[in-house]
Amino acid sequence: MVKSLGLALLAGAMCVSTAGAVHDPDITALEYKCQTTQSKAGVKFTGCKAKCVSKCIAGARKVPPLNPEADCFPPFGGATLTCIADPLKGCEAKGIAAINKGCLVIDPLKTDCPECYSARGGGADCSGHAEDVIVDGLSNPNAASLESQVDAFGFIFCNDNPNTAAEDKCQQSLAKSLVKFVGCKNKCYTKCEGAMHKGTIPVGSCSPPLPSDAATQTCLFDPIKGCEAKAIAACDKACTTPPADAPECYGFTCSSIVALVETAIDGNIGTGSSNTGNYCGSPSGAFLAD
Repeated sequence: MVKSLGLALLAGAMCVSTAGAVHDPDITALEYKCQTTQSKAGVKFTGCKAKCVSKCIAGARKVPPLNPEADCFPPFGGATLTCIADPLKGCEAKGIAAINKGCLVIDPLKTDCPECYSARGGGADCSGHAEDVIVDGLSNPNAASLESQVDAFGFIFCNDNPNTAAEDKCQQSLAKSLVKFVGCKNKCYTKCEGAMHKGTIPVGSCSPPLPSDAATQTCLFDPIKGCEAKAIAACDKACTTPPADAPECYGFTCSSIVALVETAIDGNIGTGSSNTGNYCGSPSGAFLAD
């Protein structure tokens, strides 16, 4: 199951790297603001949904259980479904609202929609775009929604029937560390993209999976303080270093699960000539001159 998931995520990353020509290479200040808003909203949505599921799993494994464990996996149920899909306070609604706030063109003096966003479906004003990013998935080219990507990692909460307390602790801690990893990587790339748009580093310096910008490389790959290293260390502490214990249903190492999440993140980030990801398109000359 883990191997097949890895292949699926790798295929998605390949689609990103071979995407077609940019519809509009000029990303203005307002369009860039939209892109960074989407990046941050994606991180918050990931953390929100992970928290809903983690709470559900914890409740299902209490004695006696507070809720069925089936509620914790798609299509979800009970309080977990409400936590995710409530039309006002659910993770989906909040993620969509956050993206719309930064991207939906109501006042063109305050928001603007990058052409590489509108080219994937929806209107030129980014109407419908947020729903596609969070829930429905994108087209032109096709890209999985954040919702489906988070759901794909539900195997983290597999069950040995029953799990020991240490195994449950491993799973809960691993989920938290992977959410932190998502935030860490996005922060590295947001800082890189900001420098590129200010003109302090060359255009094309922030392309995943191996950005050429030295500071971003350090942020991501430093063997002690980099995002990768911290995520692997957190997983090892929670699951592999005694007295920690990983469930027998785990068929992956800490390095491999971090690598799987990394592949998904890199596909979502996008940059430069890619027509996918948060940072599609290139900074405009006018913006660089500001």
